Amino acid sequence: MYDQIKEFQHQRLVNLSFANVNELIIPINLNGKHWILLIIEYLQISNTYYLYYFDSLGKHIPEPIIDALKNSKIIQDEVEIHSNFKQSLQTDDHNCGPWIITCATKWLESKQINIHDLLTIDIEHERMIQETYLEHLNHDVNTDNQ
Repeated sequence: MYDQIKEFQHQRLVNLSFANVNELIIPINLNGKHWILLIIEYLQISNTYYLYYFDSLGKHIPEPIIDALKNSKIIQDEVEIHSNFKQSLQTDDHNCGPWIITCATKWLESKQINIHDLLTIDIEHERMIQETYLEHLNHDVNTDNQ
């Protein structure tokens, strides 16, 4: 992850097409079993970063992620990362993916993730909407390739 962050930082400096890209929304799979979301936003006015870590199980940020962020000079201390630590939303063993898609969508809509608003979401319904969207997308791609 460190290498990807450093490459993004480098590209922002040398590649004009990246100059206006101020945020990364990174879905991360932990050990092939669980999806989490990391959002890194570069705030040009203050020349700082805003970070949000979302884990639908409300678990602590894994050390390798903290280390990568420190090593890339995005943070100096873990307390700079906003998160939903200890605020679990997932009540099953299979909806972590739909949760991060929902959170990424909320972020893109409003530049915030409000845990209290997320508590009102029917994630099974969201999962069905996401699956339907992916099925249509896959159908469209297959139709275009014929």
